[in-house]
Amino acid sequence: MLIRHRLIKWVLEEYLTTNPTEQCKSFKIDYPPQPRRVYANTRKNIVVRGWRYGVTKAVEIGNVWDWAQRREGKITVTNSEKLSQKNPKSQIERVIETLKNDLPTLFENDISYDIYTKDIYFQDPVNRFKGKFNYRIIFWTLRFHARLFFTEIYFDLHEVNQPDPDTIKAYWTVRGTLRVPWKAQLFFNGDSTYKLTEEGLIYDHLDRWDRKPREILKQFLPQ
Repeated sequence: MLIRHRLIKWVLEEYLTTNPTEQCKSFKIDYPPQPRRVYANTRKNIVVRGWRYGVTKAVEIGNVWDWAQRREGKITVTNSEKLSQKNPKSQIERVIETLKNDLPTLFENDISYDIYTKDIYFQDPVNRFKGKFNYRIIFWTLRFHARLFFTEIYFDLHEVNQPDPDTIKAYWTVRGTLRVPWKAQLFFNGDSTYKLTEEGLIYDHLDRWDRKPREILKQFLPQ
């Protein structure tokens, strides 16, 4: 038991020594043979099932045991950690800047494909496929249908951000006027999630819409 207590204390002290400015509300520590949960609040002591240690700051790091093992080189780092270590910030910024430039005019101009892997996976509520060739086709189809069926159509890009090291999110609205006598109005909101490889290329693109496809199609009918 004494060895286990010392192990917990060592992990906490080592982590806080190497991360002195971080803060959090709670995290857990798992070690064989039993897991124990560690609770911490900024400027308060850490409590480990009744034992207190005089540590004033902690950070939410999930599995502290894994962190300790990783520090000793016994387990590998995660994909997100590899990405943040291998890729300079400028690479992520280039991807974000490309998306900001490409998305607002995707109904008019082709996008840049050099930020995607050749086996890019795409999914939205009506399509699912893999490969850059198919990815090119979907954007060609969007431009073709936009010119054929709409008198005007817009892709309003509201925001592009990076919530995680290997993830980019885009929030947008599609609106337009259908080429019919009653001038039906198309409108729906959506978001795109892009997953990045270790090299900073997009390998997964997931689109979500704020309404079902059949509800969008109903907008085409006379009101």
